[in-house]
Amino acid sequence: MIDTVGYFLEDNLVTNKLEQVTIQTIKNLLHIFLYNNVFYYKDKIYTLMKGSPNTMPLSDTLPNIFLFTWQKKILKEIKSKNEFFGRYKDQIFFTWNNGNEEQLGSFLQTIRDKKPNVQFQKLIGTNVPFLNAFVENQNGELFTRVYHHPILPRYTLPYVVGHSKLAHGDWFRSALIRAVCYCSLIEDFTLERIYLELTCLANGYSIFFVENNVQHFFSYFHADTMRYLKDQTMYDKFRHDWFGYMTMQYELSDKLQTFNDNDCLIHVNYLYEFGPKSRKTTKFTIDTESDYYTHEPALIQIEFLHSQSIVLLIEICHLPHELSVLFWMIRSLMNIIFKPSNVIISWGDTKRELESFISCKLISIKLIQQINDIDVQGYFKDWHDNLLENDYDHPLFDNKEMLRSYSRKSLEDRNHKWSLQMAITYVFREFLDKTRTQSSWSRSLDLSGLKKSFIPNMKQKTIVKQMIQYAVNDCLAVTKLTKLLDLT
Repeated sequence: MIDTVGYFLEDNLVTNKLEQVTIQTIKNLLHIFLYNNVFYYKDKIYTLMKGSPNTMPLSDTLPNIFLFTWQKKILKEIKSKNEFFGRYKDQIFFTWNNGNEEQLGSFLQTIRDKKPNVQFQKLIGTNVPFLNAFVENQNGELFTRVYHHPILPRYTLPYVVGHSKLAHGDWFRSALIRAVCYCSLIEDFTLERIYLELTCLANGYSIFFVENNVQHFFSYFHADTMRYLKDQTMYDKFRHDWFGYMTMQYELSDKLQTFNDNDCLIHVNYLYEFGPKSRKTTKFTIDTESDYYTHEPALIQIEFLHSQSIVLLIEICHLPHELSVLFWMIRSLMNIIFKPSNVIISWGDTKRELESFISCKLISIKLIQQINDIDVQGYFKDWHDNLLENDYDHPLFDNKEMLRSYSRKSLEDRNHKWSLQMAITYVFREFLDKTRTQSSWSRSLDLSGLKKSFIPNMKQKTIVKQMIQYAVNDCLAVTKLTKLLDLT
């Protein structure tokens, strides 16, 4: 393994260094990692004789490098014939349309001869199961659905450590998204949805838990009726919306990584840095979040409005002791931000939102009552209702009729309140991701502050990253509408 990594680096690096680290140093560090994996459990020390912990990202990187060295020949052949290729860990999927099964077997045997230490089994046919997907060629048309291995037990939930309700809620929503992306036919999707609902119910979760998650899934693209219809055309559109959403998620993740690589993401590490910044700021956008499961106030988001804004996230469930200096500094910061001479911008009633946070002792009822606030939600309705033309289109999700209906409702009902998501879609033709509304906001968003005994895996890191981005985007969306309405 160590030699393979060395050869890989030599083939793909211009020099013998990766940044400032030499290839030999990397090999030495790998030797330490692979031969010194030990852990402590119940007064005993254990060592890993084979493999490495799956909680460490390096454990995924090493097999990827190892497999890359021998899959290159397959890739070369696939690319030359314009075929499809995919790999997940040690499972490979590719199409072969330019030869018969005998030619394919001969091709794979040449790879086996050159790499005898790599053992593999092949499965060939017009339909194959790959991971959790069943893929079939039906007279030249691609057909897919979710695949359940016959040996594995049915109606079981994944084993989780920690907050099981939170983890299983995330799993349920992810499984529903997977189902709509995998299932070509609405009948297969309906069966998979029912299977997922029964799985949760069979494992002790309430009908409220199931209904709430399913309802949120369908209402995400305002397709509540999809749950009870068997219209393949409507289902195809519903799938298209979800594929569009997934594409936007990947693009957003790439943009964030680019910002981070270019040092455009600023992390303020010390609270006292906010003091001078807050005194020089007169306009703030705020939002709050409550924990989805306990309904307790959990997060306050505050955007300092400048050409380059800072968004401050205050985790209410992880505040320092109220007698500590740090707590006093945070409370002092709140007094500066919410003083009457400043303008506080929000989507909805600011004072009512903040009243639920009085118990945390960061803000008082007196401070809340003197806030000089702007409710952008009300101004947006007035702006919309005064427009002469209400013809907006959204090219990605094709929801022109939905926007017309929503717009008409605003004109007919004086008490109608626009959702932030719909307002952004209506004006800017942009999609404001709200999937993380149903999250455990009481959890810590600062992974660096966790106990050393707890190492978050990649999924947990991704969830936290999405929650932070969701919290920031809610503030930025309100600010964007504020600029449109010329309220500041």
